[in-house]
Amino acid sequence: HRALNEVEIEEAMLNTVSTDTPNLAYYWKMDEELGNKCFDNVNRHPLYLCGATFDSDKPKVRTAGKSNEDGYYKIEGVSYGTGTTFLATPAKNFYSKRSLQFSSENNDWVKLPSFPLANQSTMELWFNSSNNPNSQSLVSKKFGSDEFKVSVIPSGNAKILQISTNGGTPVQTTPISNGYNHLA
Repeated sequence: HRALNEVEIEEAMLNTVSTDTPNLAYYWKMDEELGNKCFDNVNRHPLYLCGATFDSDKPKVRTAGKSNEDGYYKIEGVSYGTGTTFLATPAKNFYSKRSLQFSSENNDWVKLPSFPLANQSTMELWFNSSNNPNSQSLVSKKFGSDEFKVSVIPSGNAKILQISTNGGTPVQTTPISNGYNHLA
């Protein structure tokens, strides 16, 4: 009973959705392949297919579990019938082209572990600060007493990037566009 964001849609398309998902009211996985109904994973409500039939040509949707912060997971919605066996293959997937989504209302942030940078380095990121009326730090790194920081700051009705290095005078850019921006 809520709109999903881009990352959530991709996860729901490719993996079994957890019944612990906030605001999940119904979830029909439709992988039974037998009979004329399938069952909702949340409350076991049946969905009658009314003439439609299951087809053996189906998309590859993984039966999967996502671990919590303690490393535990549960795999839901597995029902392959009596006497059916299968092999479970554990995997730890890292997805490219994924992003962290931060909410200014929740004061979201992330602290990366300390990592070295060469004298000449490139940092690359995509950012979208359209819904944030406040200043926003995009990336910040301290080197002893030196610091490198890139921020989005309001400037009238627009927003600009402010880049600070080694305690010097911050450099400001021309206004940035709404939506996603690429910074390298």
